[in-house]
Amino acid sequence: MQISKAILIDKSIVLRWTDGAETVYPCLWLRDNDPGAFHPDTRERIFDLLSVDSTITPQGISVDGEGQSLMLQWPDIEQQSVYPALWLKEHRPGLMLKDASLVEPVLWTAWSETDIPRHSASEILTDPASMQGFLLNTLRYGITIVQGLEQSDAAGLDIGARIGPMRNSNFGSVFDVISKPDPNNLAYTSGHLPLHTDLPNQETPPAFQFLHCIANDAEGGESLYCDGFHIAAELRQHKPKTFELLSKIPIPFRFQDDDTDIRCHRPVIALGENGSVSMVAWNAHLAGEFDMDERIVDEYYEAYRTFMAMLRDPSQVVSVKLKAGEMVVFDNRRVLHGRSQFFPNTGNRHLKGYYVDRVDMESRIRLLSNQ
Repeated sequence: MQISKAILIDKSIVLRWTDGAETVYPCLWLRDNDPGAFHPDTRERIFDLLSVDSTITPQGISVDGEGQSLMLQWPDIEQQSVYPALWLKEHRPGLMLKDASLVEPVLWTAWSETDIPRHSASEILTDPASMQGFLLNTLRYGITIVQGLEQSDAAGLDIGARIGPMRNSNFGSVFDVISKPDPNNLAYTSGHLPLHTDLPNQETPPAFQFLHCIANDAEGGESLYCDGFHIAAELRQHKPKTFELLSKIPIPFRFQDDDTDIRCHRPVIALGENGSVSMVAWNAHLAGEFDMDERIVDEYYEAYRTFMAMLRDPSQVVSVKLKAGEMVVFDNRRVLHGRSQFFPNTGNRHLKGYYVDRVDMESRIRLLSNQ
């Protein structure tokens, strides 16, 4: 599509396109986004917005002969600014920039184990399209399983290293989920681990958790998963008052041991700018003493118990017995995870885990989409 005409109206440039459409670009916006306003190597803006008047308009306006570019002569610079038509069409004010990492979440309930999207480790590591498909499915469903990893600690780490840096926490950047003497976390016991999200006590909870199964031949030890976004959607539709309380009232979360005391207040259900659910933070064993106004404590407990009861509904939970060489990857701000009891005297259960932030996963998807 080409530009057929460009005219100045008040403090904006109005473009007329060959298909008859019109788009409006404020002059200050165009000056701020002049291609010459960015460093050619770093791609960072070097233009000082306060160096021009807020009412700036171009002294000259023209369109190249084929309608492929808008050319403006600004009063503060000698060189003519050239704006490609395609760039103007894709970046006009009011239009969100295309983003390959934006996917619509697919909500789920009690899938069978085989319903969880599965991807081959060898294909992920050797084929960019397979890596992109794996990452998109992880965003879309909140959970995937990687199969065919080698029997080494490094094999699981290699997947994350292809995506971005590992997120550090008070448990380290890499951690072993095994039964330990004197544990500082319930994950390091052999008992039943209720559904939860990790580290809601952190200022920013980790986004994606990677758990590589090194060994899992003990009796028991099935992994449990639940789509927190689906739970939130059910509450919003059928129990709006419960949804309102859980999304508006922050509660305290706290982790403490001999070395740390990390606390944060946040609601169980966090909402984004458009009102959609952006995060579920649920960890009953890290929840502190509720400190909201005493007049709503009983009402809040009712909502909290409702959420807890839904997590125990078998129709909401997927049970998976991970095998050695498999790695589950899930959205820790969406998918709750837990574990059935296992018996260490019957065999070994050893998972190696780490976190990768959402921004790094989204960045990798964008880069792969450009290949």
